Amino acid sequence: MAEHTTTPLRHHRLLNAGQCKILDSLYRFRFGTTDLLAGMLDMHSNRRLMQARLRLLYEQGYIGRQYDRSYRLRGLFATYYLLPKGIAVLKQQPEIYQARVLRNIRKDAAASERFIVHSVRVFTAYIRLKAIYGASFVFYTRSELTDPTFDCFPEQLPDGYATYTARDGRHRHMMLECFDDTRPQRILRHRIVQLVDHEYTDGWKDNEPYPDILIVCDTDRLRQKVQHWVQTIVEDAAAEDMRLYVVTLGRLTEKAGAVT
Repeated sequence: MAEHTTTPLRHHRLLNAGQCKILDSLYRFRFGTTDLLAGMLDMHSNRRLMQARLRLLYEQGYIGRQYDRSYRLRGLFATYYLLPKGIAVLKQQPEIYQARVLRNIRKDAAASERFIVHSVRVFTAYIRLKAIYGASFVFYTRSELTDPTFDCFPEQLPDGYATYTARDGRHRHMMLECFDDTRPQRILRHRIVQLVDHEYTDGWKDNEPYPDILIVCDTDRLRQKVQHWVQTIVEDAAAEDMRLYVVTLGRLTEKAGAVT
């Protein structure tokens, strides 16, 4: 895998740096809420300013918004995504924003609720992990992992990949998977098998240790099931050297809160 670093979108002549960062974030995560995008831009305490930026981009046709009255009743927040006008801005930098990903993003206006909720969970997990590990935490989303320079991942890409410095000072890396109760259990279990098989058959680049695998579940009930599957699959495959961790999104939030 070639060395890869994220590069911020160059200022567009009609957009400022903050607005360009919002477009960049929606390319990476596909969907985001006001709070998540504020966290991405280190604007936790200035939610009103983020709302103003989003409203302006929305009114100018760069981004779309998913929201209806049922969202509030179900405890959901409005989510934002890229529209063709915003995609056109990103297309001006093909060295960063891949044409194949941008074509897929064009379909986000008709995305299923499951896809939207999943995208928001991945975004949330990133924000929490960033709060825990700090400036050393560098994260790549699935949109970014489609770049050919990332050539050592499973065929079905993970939800994310990160490098960071652990508390013991060692450089670590991990693959992120977000599981939720709306997906059939056989599919979630099979995903664990895929990851274990990939470590056994393909390994990692230059004989480096395989990344840690962090599975983030939306409920504790699912976490308990996944923990059992992991133990069984790892034992059956004699893959005790693999490091798979299972946690709830709520637990990540608690840890992030303790740090901040």
